[in-house]
Amino acid sequence: MAMVGLTQGGETGIPLVGFLPGLSRRRVRGGFTLIELMVATAVFALILGLAFSVISQTTSLWRRATRDLETFQNARMVFENVTRMVSQATLNTYWDYAFNAAGQATRYRRNSDLHFYLAQAGLQGSPGTPGSGQVLFFQAPHGRRGSASGWLPQALNEIGFYVEFGSNAQWLPQGLDGVLQPAWRYRLMQAVQPAEDVTVYKTSPVVAHPPPWISTARAYPVADNIIALVILPGRSAPEEARLGPLVTDLAYDSRDGADQAIQPVTANQLPPFLYIAMIAIDERSAARIASGGTPPTQITSALQGRFERAADFQADLKEVEEYLVGSGITCRVFATRVLLKESKWSE
Repeated sequence: MAMVGLTQGGETGIPLVGFLPGLSRRRVRGGFTLIELMVATAVFALILGLAFSVISQTTSLWRRATRDLETFQNARMVFENVTRMVSQATLNTYWDYAFNAAGQATRYRRNSDLHFYLAQAGLQGSPGTPGSGQVLFFQAPHGRRGSASGWLPQALNEIGFYVEFGSNAQWLPQGLDGVLQPAWRYRLMQAVQPAEDVTVYKTSPVVAHPPPWISTARAYPVADNIIALVILPGRSAPEEARLGPLVTDLAYDSRDGADQAIQPVTANQLPPFLYIAMIAIDERSAARIASGGTPPTQITSALQGRFERAADFQADLKEVEEYLVGSGITCRVFATRVLLKESKWSE
C-alpha cells in the first residue's frame, strides 16, 4: 500500500516524516556519514596520543640512561686504571738468613725491601677521610720520574690510593677565579712518588702506622664524587674454601710480624688477590646534599660502621647502596677481583 502524506503546497507525495532524521544520516563526500567521520577522528587522535606517550617515555628513558652513562663514565675509567695499577704491585720477595747480634745465622726466612700497606682511611695517622674505606700504598714499576725527567720504563714508584673529602680550590684552573666556584666533594686521590724520590729503601723494617715512606705531598684527585674505596685481600676461591679467609679485618701490612721467629703467612708476601670496590655518586646528588666544609650527613650515615670486617664485605656494599638509593642519591658500585701478578704466594 502506497504511503500518502502532505508535501509542501498541500500536494500528495513522499512524506516529510521519512526525512526528519536525515541530518544524522547525511552522506558526506567520500561516502561516510558525519558520525562515522567523528568516530574515526577520535580514534586517530587516541592513537596519536598513545604513540606520543610511548615516544615520550622512550625518549625520557634514553636520556636518563645516557645521562647516567656519562655521569659514571669517568668513574668507570678511573676504576679500571686503579685495578690496572694495583695489579702491577710488587714486593720482590726473596729468602735469606736472619742473624743475631753476634753475627750468627738464626733462621732462614722471607725478606723484602719493599712494602705493601693497606689500612683504614683516616685512622692512626693514615691519609683519607674516616669511614671512606681503606688507604692502599705499594710499589710498582710505573716508570714516572720528576717533571723535568719524563718517564723511565720499569722505574719503581711508590703509589697510593685513598678517598678524601675536601675542597677543590687548589685544583681549579688559574685565571678563572670568580668564574668557577670551589666545591667540597668526596674525591679519589692518587699519590705517585717519582722514582728518584722513593724512600721505602731508607726506612726501617720496624712496623709503624702509617709507614714513614708514605707521602701525600704529590697526591692529586683523579675522580670526584667517589665516596668509598674498599679493598679486601684474599686467597683464591679453592684455597679460601680449604683454609678460610686470609684476613679478618680489611687491613694488610706485609712487614707486620716479619721479624718474628715464626713469620705469619702475610709477612713479606703480596696477597694473591684483592677484591676492590668503589662507590660513586652523581654530581646532581652531590650538589643537592652538599653542606659546605662538612661531609653530608647522608653519606656519613651510609658509611658509618661499614667496611671494617672482612666477613661483612659484600653485605656492607649492598647496605650502603640501598641506603643511598633510599635517600634519593643516584649511585653506582664498581667491583672486581684483581690478581696480583707479582705475588709468589706460599702458605
